[in-house]
Amino acid sequence: MGFEFCMFLIWFWLVNSIKTVKALEQDPEGIDVVLFAGDLSYADKKQALWDSWSRLFEYSQAKTPWMYAPGNHEVFGPQNHRFIAYRHRFQMPSS
Repeated sequence: MGFEFCMFLIWFWLVNSIKTVKALEQDPEGIDVVLFAGDLSYADKKQALWDSWSRLFEYSQAKTPWMYAPGNHEVFGPQNHRFIAYRHRFQMPSS
């Protein structure tokens, strides 16, 4: 049994994030999967910001699988409803 090389892009917000998005759009075949380590949008409770943030990555997400790991900015909500915006926007595999 052999091994295949898989190109991961581990993402977190950097000064050059928009440049990274544009690079992904130009070469969607160059990355096999994107792992986005939270904090994701810094939108906190502002749903419109979540939506506009998601639109930044729409093209890339249509071409390359993305996995998201939530951070403290995704936790907002009452005790029994934490991660509401995150859970409604991102369906991740169960363990």
